[in-house]
Amino acid sequence: MNKPVERYSIPQILFGLHDVFLDATGSDNIFTADTLVVHYLRPDGPRQKIDLAELSVQIEEFFAFRCRLSEWEELFGKSIALRSRRKWEREFVPEFTFRVLAEFIAEKTSAPASFPLVEIGPFDFGNGRCVPSGLSMSSLAILQR
Repeated sequence: MNKPVERYSIPQILFGLHDVFLDATGSDNIFTADTLVVHYLRPDGPRQKIDLAELSVQIEEFFAFRCRLSEWEELFGKSIALRSRRKWEREFVPEFTFRVLAEFIAEKTSAPASFPLVEIGPFDFGNGRCVPSGLSMSSLAILQR
C-alpha cells in the first residue's frame, strides 16, 4: 500500500515564507496566517517594487517545487485585476491571506512534513545544566542538518 505523501504544515510554510518575504521586500515585519498578503506586496523596506513573477520563483526555489505561471496568476487574482483593479481590491484582496498562500504551497510540495528531530533542552555539563546553551546547541544542530 502506498504511503500518503507528507506535506509541510501551514506553520512550517509560514515560517519559510517569512524568509522569502524578507528577501523579496527587505522588510522583517511579522505576519500571521490571517495577515493579508497585499500588505507585504507594498514594500516598506529597501526595495521599491516587488515583481510577482520573481516572488513566485523565490517561493518555488525555497520550497523546492514548480508550477505553471497560470497557476500563480490564478492564485494572485490576475484575471480579476486585469478587468477591474477596484473589483480585485474589493473582492479578492480581503480573502488573500498568508494562509491561502501557504495552503497553495502545501498542495504543491511533497517535502517531508516534519523537520529533522533534534532534542531541545538544557545542555548538560559537569555538575550543572544550562538552558540557554541547550537552546543554542539545539538551534545549531537544526541548522547543520
